[in-house]
Amino acid sequence: MEKENIQLQLVNAIKRLMIMLFLLVCSVSTLALMSVYKKPNPNKEKATMSVAKTVNPTLKLGKTLFLNNCAQCHAKDMTTKLTGPALQGVQNRWQDDDALYDWITKGSVPERKMQYINDLKKNYNYLIMPKFSQFTESDIKALLAYLDSF
Repeated sequence: MEKENIQLQLVNAIKRLMIMLFLLVCSVSTLALMSVYKKPNPNKEKATMSVAKTVNPTLKLGKTLFLNNCAQCHAKDMTTKLTGPALQGVQNRWQDDDALYDWITKGSVPERKMQYINDLKKNYNYLIMPKFSQFTESDIKALLAYLDSF
């Protein structure tokens, strides 16, 4: 009887050791996989883009133009709506660079874009965007490149 009890205790101890060994192997495997498949660090990417925006002369000009002329009405994060709409993806929404350039520099658009402008005005309490007639085509390209970097 005592021999059977000792054998049973030995079997149970071996089972516990096997379970512990299995858990150890699983933990080590998980750690190994985590080190191989690292999540991208969004802060590192933002830092890299931030450096690029200050080094690239076109993006630097675009940033300066945005901060001095647009940031009063449009959010600096490009995704939040303020007095004016968020500007992230603005070129995709317009799908017409000439009309967008006219809107920025003249405050007017061709008839084909009037419905879009009327919807914008309605969504923003009919506020009028000021004209930036001093902007050259190069300025607008730099500004749009900066906006596109978000």
